[in-house]
Amino acid sequence: MTSIELHSPDGTTHVAVQLEGIEPEQYERLSDFLGEALEREELAYVAVSAAMRQAVERCPGANPADLWVHLIYHQFRDRFGRSDQSWKRVSGQALEHVVASVYQPRLTLHGITVRPSTRADADAFGLVKRGLGSAKTDLVLEGSRTGELYRFGVIHSKASIAERLTDDVPVSKALMRKGIWSAIATMDAKMFPPPHGDGVVNGELGLNARDKRKYFEVAGQFSGCYSFNLRTPPSPANTRSGCRINTLSFTEPQPDLFVKDVCAAWNVFRSRLVRVGGTP
Repeated sequence: MTSIELHSPDGTTHVAVQLEGIEPEQYERLSDFLGEALEREELAYVAVSAAMRQAVERCPGANPADLWVHLIYHQFRDRFGRSDQSWKRVSGQALEHVVASVYQPRLTLHGITVRPSTRADADAFGLVKRGLGSAKTDLVLEGSRTGELYRFGVIHSKASIAERLTDDVPVSKALMRKGIWSAIATMDAKMFPPPHGDGVVNGELGLNARDKRKYFEVAGQFSGCYSFNLRTPPSPANTRSGCRINTLSFTEPQPDLFVKDVCAAWNVFRSRLVRVGGTP
């Protein structure tokens, strides 16, 4: 266990946050790794992603959201002197890079590719034609059939659910109407530092957060939600919409629930291809 001290901006309030699953010497080594990566990599988001993946690998029993907030973000800001605005620019791309880097080897076994989206994807999905823009499909899932790749899914990457989730809803609904799997991957990384909170990364998908959970459990505006915060309460087996919030750690035995759901989505899409003779 490692204890992290958080201080209010005026320095009058202090709290200690206990991080399970990571020892102090591991914390220091990972902090060093982040610093070396920031010096080595031209793109800061690649450095942050590498450090986060190293942290998950070395500390498989830790809560990924704790590592993200109290190791990566904390050291990025405090030890290495990067601004909060810099973190906001870097963190979104870094999380996308983490998800793609961790899951690509796992999905390759099933003939599936996960990659960053491009303008061409938004065109192919019909989003641009509908006036929905080209920046709301963070990661694209492709399946291989008879030597061809077919786009069958999209992952909306969110470090925190506070990141204007409503902006993604029209895109997600449009994709789902076309039979495209459209899911949220999130760190659910919201926490309140002193003097307003205790610094624990409780996230925004607690059982009392009905306004956030209803996007999934009630309205079914996404195919699913995958939170890498172990404090996020998962949905019951049956929800009103059939859509669930799932809680993962990046380190479950494989295939984990995310891989299983992606494979199931590809199988559904592929069966539709077969019925219409290979035309999406």
